[in-house]
Amino acid sequence: MTIDSPIKVRRLLPGLSLRVVVLGIFMFSGLAVLASKLWHEQVVEKEKWSQRVRTGSSVTVRIPSVRGEIRDRNGITLVANRSSYAVDFYLPQMVKGFRDQNGGKVPSSTYRTTIDGMPDDVRVADIVQIVNDTVIPTFKDLDIASDPNVRKLDYNADQLERHFRTNEQVPYRYLEDV
Repeated sequence: MTIDSPIKVRRLLPGLSLRVVVLGIFMFSGLAVLASKLWHEQVVEKEKWSQRVRTGSSVTVRIPSVRGEIRDRNGITLVANRSSYAVDFYLPQMVKGFRDQNGGKVPSSTYRTTIDGMPDDVRVADIVQIVNDTVIPTFKDLDIASDPNVRKLDYNADQLERHFRTNEQVPYRYLEDV
């Protein structure tokens, strides 16, 4: 059965105007195009999108804000800028560098923790030994750690180990105001 004229449409669907029928056909064809495009992207182009997800990464860039002096109404400086340098340890990079320098051998330590509700022994790189063997002697040679103007933070082995286990991607602050 073919529909040749609006008169036959009115006979088939009494009570509907021609505009409603055309609008319905237009909406149905738009939804069909949208559904076919969704199917194409999700089924046909699946490998392309899964590859993009695997290779995609986010990079965080810190842009320091521009700050000036804070002055009162008489022009007297209340707050001024000063440079402040700190020594931060990027612990995963330190372990990688130690591994590269020593032919893949890294000292390790074992600690007991709970994983998925079950106690387990976990073996990790001994970050304390790596820092004590590589970084601290360099600081002593450069005489950085003994400078009275440098503010030393509380460095101890337990704190460094705990930081490495729990906040591996966060830099460990060793010295401030260098």
